[in-house]
Amino acid sequence: MGIITAATLKLFARPLDKATAWVGIPDIESAVRLLTETQAHFAERLCSFELIGRFAAGLSSEFSNLPLPTHSEWHILLELTDSLPDSNLDDQLVEFLYKKGFTDSVLAQSEQERINMWALRENISASQRKLGTSIKHDIAVPIGRVADFVRRCAKDLEQNFKGIQIVCFGHLGDGSLHYNTFLPEILSNEVYRYENDINSTVYCNVLACNGTVAAEHGIGIIKKQWLDKVRTPAEIALMKSIRQHLDPHGIMNPGKLLP
Repeated sequence: MGIITAATLKLFARPLDKATAWVGIPDIESAVRLLTETQAHFAERLCSFELIGRFAAGLSSEFSNLPLPTHSEWHILLELTDSLPDSNLDDQLVEFLYKKGFTDSVLAQSEQERINMWALRENISASQRKLGTSIKHDIAVPIGRVADFVRRCAKDLEQNFKGIQIVCFGHLGDGSLHYNTFLPEILSNEVYRYENDINSTVYCNVLACNGTVAAEHGIGIIKKQWLDKVRTPAEIALMKSIRQHLDPHGIMNPGKLLP
């Protein structure tokens, strides 16, 4: 249940200059360092910072029929924008990446190259369909814990589910990850027999890293059994109290989340 009581629209000047780069990196720690230094140097001009795992990038490259700009364990797609024309963002970004040691980088030299880079990111979801039915996770952890989560969770899953494949990508700027799992020997909906066990493994690792099991899409009804793991008893009691005051007769979407 949600009641909108006010809305504020904030407008920004239309970007007149863009610079887009694909950066190959060896590990997530390097990605976090790049993010931190890019934010410090370019401030609000950094508008996109996408983390893409090697497996996810390879799937999208094959699906999109586009070569990967770099060949690394991890990839970053970053974009700068400026509301001022001729701000020389391309040269600034190239110089910045070189000085910071991120030399395995490709700068989009045309609008078509930029479109191709974004296609590699946007087509990940479609490209993974060939792997069969997936068990997906919409999660977020503090940026500084993303590397720890990815290593720990992958280790636990691989120990408990033989041959499991993990497609990991997301918005590193806010620690939000799409963490999708596949059991290659099961291409049908039979994979859902393992859903509770896989979810438990993933979500326990998320919570161990002070993260949330619901990032972009909220708890909903599918994850409501995890509500008491991400909210304190006091917070849940407050939610119930607010609901009782706003909907004393229980007629607004009853029983979906709170009893």
